[in-house]
Amino acid sequence: MDREPTICRIRVRWPRGAVPGEYVIRRLRDIKGLPNVTETLRQRWAEEIVKSFSSNPNLGSNIRPWDILLHQDGSVEASSLEKEGRSFYPSRFRIPPRNVLGLDDKERVKRAEKFALGSLLYEIMTANKPFEELSDDEVQDHYSHGIFPDDVFSMAMGPYILGCWSLEFEKKMERLRGVAVTASLAALPVIGLAGFAATGPVAGSAAVAYQSSVGIIQAGSLFAWCQSAAMGGAAVNGIIACGAAGGSAALAATGGAIAGGQGALTPEKMKEMFLMVYRKEKSEMALM
Repeated sequence: MDREPTICRIRVRWPRGAVPGEYVIRRLRDIKGLPNVTETLRQRWAEEIVKSFSSNPNLGSNIRPWDILLHQDGSVEASSLEKEGRSFYPSRFRIPPRNVLGLDDKERVKRAEKFALGSLLYEIMTANKPFEELSDDEVQDHYSHGIFPDDVFSMAMGPYILGCWSLEFEKKMERLRGVAVTASLAALPVIGLAGFAATGPVAGSAAVAYQSSVGIIQAGSLFAWCQSAAMGGAAVNGIIACGAAGGSAALAATGGAIAGGQGALTPEKMKEMFLMVYRKEKSEMALM
């Protein structure tokens, strides 16, 4: 095995104090809590990373490094050039080896990169890597036993992150919603379930509840994007153009709202469902 893992990191290009036009490269945790680091900005970063990942499929036989630079305007630079000879990510971004036993190289690489994407998105939304307080070996032991950070089950992006950590869970969620995330127009039914309609957010829906909690909706935000799609606006063309990326981003943006809007799909139920699927998946891999 390689001595050093493949790069998998997130950095932020952020203004240097009050000096106009000067920027420094910082860690996400360094800007955590700043007033302009809003939930909307984090979701925008996450959406852009999902789009970058989905629009650049890996055609090689090795996992690629993910060196991500975030900008204050919500844009993202993601370098994912393949490096020969590297076969594993750092522990917090690494799929447990048992989860890919018996798979061919193409499927192994696909699952390894998707798992890393889930951990990157978790870091975006929390400003922390999964289980930062644990050692590398402890993190891998947790993953192997289906133990993941509890806060992910109540996140808006939780369903999508969990789907990255378990492709079988992603498929289960697709069946549950009656929506294929990988279809070009997958975002539209999901948006409808969350309460976005052609005439505006539906009274009593999760969309209205979210709108009430944040007050003024910013132009270009994910909420505005979802409402535009529901009304047949330019966002629909974006979904069609992005294909799988559009569907995944919309599901990520509205997943928590759907979970909150359906009494049967609480964070506790989602955790129970995920653990059942994840452990079954692991058992099946062990038999291969």
